[in-house]
Amino acid sequence: APTVEVVGRAFEAFAERGGYRLGHLHPDLPWPDVAEQLNETVIRRVIAHDLRTGGRGRDGRLFEELVGIACRYAGQAPGHRKICVADHGLRASWLGEVVPLDGAGLVRSPHLADLAGRIAESTVGAFLADIRQIRLHHFPERTDEPEVDFVVTAGEYRIRWK
Repeated sequence: APTVEVVGRAFEAFAERGGYRLGHLHPDLPWPDVAEQLNETVIRRVIAHDLRTGGRGRDGRLFEELVGIACRYAGQAPGHRKICVADHGLRASWLGEVVPLDGAGLVRSPHLADLAGRIAESTVGAFLADIRQIRLHHFPERTDEPEVDFVVTAGEYRIRWK
């Protein structure tokens, strides 16, 4: 079984560069170089694929703007549904905005704590949404009730995550 120290180092690496293997192949490579590789080999490649398979009349610039909006509002529900970005490393690379998710990073940048919380929420939501055996919902804040980040339903069981 992994030790607490090993798990801690793994989380630090994940918090720093996200979950894509590409972000960890060369830990000595500066983040801006890694970010550009993520943008080119992941985000722009997905956009190009969607443009090819979506038929004529699709606008690449519009897709890029949509990615930017999804990244900017990760972990939030600007309309009705909550936006969840699969990997905070992709968000950081696309926006050029690194937000610490680990305790030490947040001590150095406490003004980013709320944003870090939304990003972490987004990452967890994307992970949970991928599990086929559960249903995932969001309960937005109401005048007399606080927001519930996620309501996870598995069979007859329901878990509320604030």
